[in-house]
Amino acid sequence: MGRLLWAGVLLAVILIIYALVDLIRTPHSRIQGLPKWGWIVIVAAVPVVGAILWIAYGRYGYRKKIETHGPDDDPSFLRKIDDELRRIADELKDPDRHEPNEEDEGGK
Repeated sequence: MGRLLWAGVLLAVILIIYALVDLIRTPHSRIQGLPKWGWIVIVAAVPVVGAILWIAYGRYGYRKKIETHGPDDDPSFLRKIDDELRRIADELKDPDRHEPNEEDEGGK
């Protein structure tokens, strides 16, 4: 019975050390739920449960795929491109109506 108890304690210590090292090395941008210091307090205050909570819920991106969006998903970017294309199309239709800008003046 004594060996089983020591094995359980050893596993708990290994789990806590793993969770703390992983938590400290994880960048702030990949932590969810609480700030890093909050997770450290939970893992230290409630050792085994805190370590399991950190591994299961605190680490972002290990189980979930981080969604990335390209610029073509941004409405303001699309609006800007659309305005630019319309401006260029207008210039091509009527080049005499083109208003000069700083680039056209040669830096004067």
